Formats: sequence, C-alpha cells, structure tokens
Amino acid sequence: ANKLHIALIVNDVEKNAISLGDHTPFSARPVPHQSNIFPLHLLPGETLQVFIRVAYERAAIFKVHTENLTLAPELDMDLLAGQTPGFAGA
Repeated sequence: ANKLHIALIVNDVEKNAISLGDHTPFSARPVPHQSNIFPLHLLPGETLQVFIRVAYERAAIFKVHTENLTLAPELDMDLLAGQTPGFAGA
C-alpha cells in the first residue's frame, strides 16, 4: 500500500494538507475514486505549490524488485514484509 501526504500552498500560505493511501476508504477521500485524486480550487491570479511525499510500504518494494522473477504462487509479500521490520533497502 502506498501513502501520500500532500500539502497545498496558495500564495505562500498552507491552504490544505491531505493524507491519502491505498487503505483510505472511499468515504474518507476528498474525491471518492479508486485513484488517489484530490480537488484543486484556485482563483485567478493565485499561485499554487503542491508538495507530495510518497511513502511506499516494504511489500511494494519487494514487488518491484521481484517482478521479473518466477516466485511460488503462495508467496505472500505482505507476510514477508512484516517479518523484516527495520531492514535497510540497500
């Protein structure tokens, strides 16, 4: 699961902070959609800065590094990720 932390800065003032992720229920999202989308409301002449921090959980990292490998179908990446807390990615 991915987690997104988004800060919207309008005219040098933080206007909104949004946290989204794969496990965020549709009812809790600013826009009820399967993708992590959010509305932007700007008035003419406003300047917008968007800062996005993406946090990938370890299972997603395993999936990227094993996508070209043949793995046993019963291999559970989430279980494997849970057994390797604090391990470095290098």
